[in-house]
Amino acid sequence: MVALECLVDYVSIEGTFGDLSFLLDLVEGDPVPYVQHGILRLMVDQPPFPRARHHRNDKEALVERLWKLMNSTFWFDSRLRCDVVDLYHELYGRKRPSCIPLPELAALRPQKVDKEKAAAASKEVNVTRPRKLTSSQ
Repeated sequence: MVALECLVDYVSIEGTFGDLSFLLDLVEGDPVPYVQHGILRLMVDQPPFPRARHHRNDKEALVERLWKLMNSTFWFDSRLRCDVVDLYHELYGRKRPSCIPLPELAALRPQKVDKEKAAAASKEVNVTRPRKLTSSQ
């Protein structure tokens, strides 16, 4: 646990999003519930970034991942769910996370288009039409 505490401290000071993602991977995949709970409690006590400030680790993918952990991944373990809720509250409070765009502005953002679908739609179908027969032929 001491090594994990050092890693949590590192992430809060100068860690990257990959380091933060590694910690969440450990929370999701470690077979020992004590380690899962310990990592989350350490992250609550020493958050990866300050609240309500734009930070390089504050990304929409993190918000979605924490939300998924709260609502579907740890549905069977109330202790881990409460830990994730505490971490979410520590990072974002009761307000909308700053990395999530406003719903009004999201409608103005161009839609993401699947490249394969766009390529298939852009290909023209070549259909040959029979020529008209004239009376002289």
